[in-house]
Amino acid sequence: MSNSEFAEPYTIIEPFGGPFKGDVTVPGDKSISHRAVLFAAMAEGTSHLSGVLDSEDVRASIRAVEALGAVVSLDRQADGTLTGTVTGWGAEGPSQPDAPIDCGNSGTTARLLMGIVAPWDIKVTITGDESLKKRPMRRIVAPLAKMGVDFVPETPETLPITVCGNRALRAIDYASPMASAQLKTAVLLAGVFADGAPTKTFQADEGGTYWLPEAPSRFGYEFLGWTNQSTGSLFAAGVGLVMGADSVAYTASWKASPSSIVLDAVGGSFGGGAQTITLEGETSALVDHAAASTPVRLTPLPEVPTLREQGWDEAVEMYIVLVGPKNLPADVRERLNAAVAALKNNQGFQTFIHEKLRMGPVEFGPEHAVDYMKRTAARNAAQAKETAGAGK
Repeated sequence: MSNSEFAEPYTIIEPFGGPFKGDVTVPGDKSISHRAVLFAAMAEGTSHLSGVLDSEDVRASIRAVEALGAVVSLDRQADGTLTGTVTGWGAEGPSQPDAPIDCGNSGTTARLLMGIVAPWDIKVTITGDESLKKRPMRRIVAPLAKMGVDFVPETPETLPITVCGNRALRAIDYASPMASAQLKTAVLLAGVFADGAPTKTFQADEGGTYWLPEAPSRFGYEFLGWTNQSTGSLFAAGVGLVMGADSVAYTASWKASPSSIVLDAVGGSFGGGAQTITLEGETSALVDHAAASTPVRLTPLPEVPTLREQGWDEAVEMYIVLVGPKNLPADVRERLNAAVAALKNNQGFQTFIHEKLRMGPVEFGPEHAVDYMKRTAARNAAQAKETAGAGK
């Protein structure tokens, strides 16, 4: 067979005679490019991106975040990638779009977008081309619905889907039924704004009393109380209830309310220097007169020094003392002491003391009560003597 028989379209490639050297520019990764654009849109301020893949799917994500209020300025470079800036909506959240968001043929855009808009008070209709409308979306809808997101239709399987955001999302425990990066990313993006740990479990003896703790604070929301998941009854934090034979579960109930932070300037200083106080992990203010009047620093504000630490010999103590008649039977006294001592290991009571009353270490037992009463009597007597000596 002659070489003439190897006519086009065949090409014969001869091996290189030596080392091969050169520069190759590879395209940006599509999955990372999607997330770079979406995360930058969620962030506060302006993000600088480079090496972003220029593809129809990534451009679908760009159009989506622009519809939600982000400002995107990404220009095509000589190597075919996109470089530029994305200014996100940050803490203000995305804007209500004027029309449905068309994700084209990008499943990543559609699915991740559900998680992004889920924790905000907006309604967003997500759609796509005919091909995307046939792809399953239930895998994303199911966990988001458990977190408190509503959808129209109520149990959609495919696009178009309207996501009705909810600023009171609850955290969940979720085992993914499949290996899907899009599913995990959507749930994680929504979970960033979910309220606290999904479940806290406490133990209480049958017939014993348990106290409902204060819920974790949420800036901009008023805590209404705990709703019994079985009966629907609402109970305020701090309420003592009797434990039955079966376990009982409560869900925190919230109401959105206008919120503000006001810092009044007060002259003078306790000499402790400026203190930075963080409110809800979001807002900080410099205050040079902050002090805790308790004997030890408060657990919720560990950065605030006490009056004593700042040179003021003052502290406020609060004791609850059970007092009985002098001839109280020994067995009754022992039962009362045992009941009080049991509170020391009661998680609900401890949470109520520390989080609702904002009290420091709690001491139990008759010896502490007697010591407190003696110290109080001696302090009052000294103050009375000082006042009398001053002619007041």
